Amino acid sequence: MIDPTTIVSLIAALVAGVALGGLYFGALWLSVRAIAKGGGPGGLILGAALRIAAVVAALALALTLGVTLPALLVAGLGFLMARQGAARLARPDLAQV
Repeated sequence: MIDPTTIVSLIAALVAGVALGGLYFGALWLSVRAIAKGGGPGGLILGAALRIAAVVAALALALTLGVTLPALLVAGLGFLMARQGAARLARPDLAQV
């Protein structure tokens, strides 16, 4: 039987992955919209750097805190779930761009 503490930590990792993914893909969508409206490439480059830095910082924090490999994998699954959600939300908007 799985320890209840492990289950809670995996659920927390999933929630953290979905949250981080939501922030990442939300910021990506804002960057794309800004470029589509005629913004310069500087905003896109800065946005990309900040998004990547946020993900790397979150991963570094998780490793510093001693997060286990299964929890990291579940967080990655949560990140991918956020990607699927962002793709579904963005799909109807593609005709407007």
